[in-house]
Amino acid sequence: MSYRNATPVLRVSDYARAKTFYMDVLGFEVINEAGDPVIGFGIFRGGSAQIFLHSWEGPEAAWDGWRGYFYVDDLPALIARLRAHDQPFKGPTDTFYNMREVEVTDPDGNVLCFGTEHAAGRSYSLVSGKIIGIVLMLSALLAGAGLYYLQIYGFYRETPAPSGGVELVSVTSDQLEPITTENFQAIDADSSPIRYRACFETDARPTILSERFVLLEDMVPRNAPGWFDCFDAAAIGAALEAGTAQTFLGGKNVSYGVDRVVAITEDGRGFIWHELNDCGEKAYDGTIIGEECPPLAQQ
Repeated sequence: MSYRNATPVLRVSDYARAKTFYMDVLGFEVINEAGDPVIGFGIFRGGSAQIFLHSWEGPEAAWDGWRGYFYVDDLPALIARLRAHDQPFKGPTDTFYNMREVEVTDPDGNVLCFGTEHAAGRSYSLVSGKIIGIVLMLSALLAGAGLYYLQIYGFYRETPAPSGGVELVSVTSDQLEPITTENFQAIDADSSPIRYRACFETDARPTILSERFVLLEDMVPRNAPGWFDCFDAAAIGAALEAGTAQTFLGGKNVSYGVDRVVAITEDGRGFIWHELNDCGEKAYDGTIIGEECPPLAQQ
């Protein structure tokens, strides 16, 4: 048998949290999602790798779900092979997303799905086929444009300066203390606590601040959407590399497992972004949190 590729299907207890991890931490991008609301199922791609995420919650909660999805070139040959080995299977079923699929359960109860593009539309005339192709292409373009808008614009909102202004953690008291701030602007998104970005100006200088506040080492700025042009991650990174800027701790666990990073340059420009701390990384990968981390909120 020839299989083109195999896609793992991962069950997750919190779809939004898993989506944040695979997109922001591992760099996958969402290709498609389903669910009402969109919490049930998602297809994610990173380069040539692809994964499916399926939530325990939502409209598909009763569905046990596949453990793997296999693309095959010759589904009839696979079906003949299953029958020759007296292996029960479900299907074949033609889906609304233009795949013909069969489901097989292995000896340990893992449900595997095998699919190939079905030929339901091949009997249409050439003209009809072209029309359908144009419609599908336009639909895909519109869907892609909508997804691009949501990722770059729709998920973000402008957010005001913190009530206490920009604050840094003191090396002596371990408490937050404000620094002078002007021309503050920031964006945030409900979809992820690490989408926060902010820019500001200050008359404080990093060489003086480094004597009073907690420094952070080896910080790499996260990218911001292009339209938020005060936050240039590449330029901030270059300033950090050149030593003309320093990064400070602006707060621990501002959201669970997320710290606030504040970078300040020698010419008085400031930038803020959020990073996962050790507790956040443990929460994502399933490691036991332990007493050194704050209690994890119940989902």
